[in-house]
Amino acid sequence: MRLENFYILIGETIEYCQRIEYDLKMIYAYMEDGSFSDNLKKVEVLPLGEIIYLIREREKEQRLFKKADYDILFTITKRRNHIVHQCFKNYNYALTQEEQERKFEIEYKNLEAFHGRLTTLWKAIENVRYNFLSKKL
Repeated sequence: MRLENFYILIGETIEYCQRIEYDLKMIYAYMEDGSFSDNLKKVEVLPLGEIIYLIREREKEQRLFKKADYDILFTITKRRNHIVHQCFKNYNYALTQEEQERKFEIEYKNLEAFHGRLTTLWKAIENVRYNFLSKKL
């Protein structure tokens, strides 16, 4: 049951990360000159970290996020990358059953904490997108 819950948490966490990423891409597409849909097509292929950098550089005249917000966004990128590329390896390839269980518990607790932060954070970023777009339209 605990492993099943772990998989559910991973799925929801990745969904929240994708929502954040796409909201940021939409914000950037509206920040750029030209057609929103053309701009969105250009940035859809960019990774999350690059979008965060682009918004930070572009928004100097419009303050959407504080420095602390950017720190959180870059942390999301690192944590998401860890989940996608590392967390299963950390416990599945442990040398002993005891080490595997210990590493699984570490990953589970870290995932739980990150998931908890994202449950409100993705909504806050969505609200930034709504507020930004309502001013642009």
